[in-house]
Amino acid sequence: MAKERAPKKTVVGTVVSDKMDKTITVREERMVKHPRYGKYVRRATVYKAHDEANEAEAGDRVEILFMRPVSKTKQWRLLRVVRKVRGHVEEDEASATAPAPSEQPVPELGSSVPELGSSVPELGAEVSAEAAAGAVEAVPGGEPTTEPQAEEPREGAAS
Repeated sequence: MAKERAPKKTVVGTVVSDKMDKTITVREERMVKHPRYGKYVRRATVYKAHDEANEAEAGDRVEILFMRPVSKTKQWRLLRVVRKVRGHVEEDEASATAPAPSEQPVPELGSSVPELGSSVPELGAEVSAEAAAGAVEAVPGGEPTTEPQAEEPREGAAS
């Protein structure tokens, strides 16, 4: 009578690195309840897996299968790519295609932007003339009036 083998262990994780030849680094994350505090804490295990065709890229979701050791740290192999990452661009390529800040066009100030210089001096001149004449009071529904205000004596001040 032949013994039946147990199914081999598989793990689903995210590819963290694909920089080695025929090897990927896969990170498996899980939530574990803290024994004392009861809060769920995120834990991760990192595996090295054999990728014969170099088909997995960083960021891909993959399924790996346990097998005999291939090297000192590698005893898993890529079973399948569950989900490919979209728009994967190397950092060097992204920085080469983006224009430098000095090369970006500067929007021109035209008629769409109101000029502040034309209206501000007029208001500033009126306010400064009124402020020179005396205190300015705002009367509801009317124009500001310039009447001198009597100062109230401060407590503890010598007069």
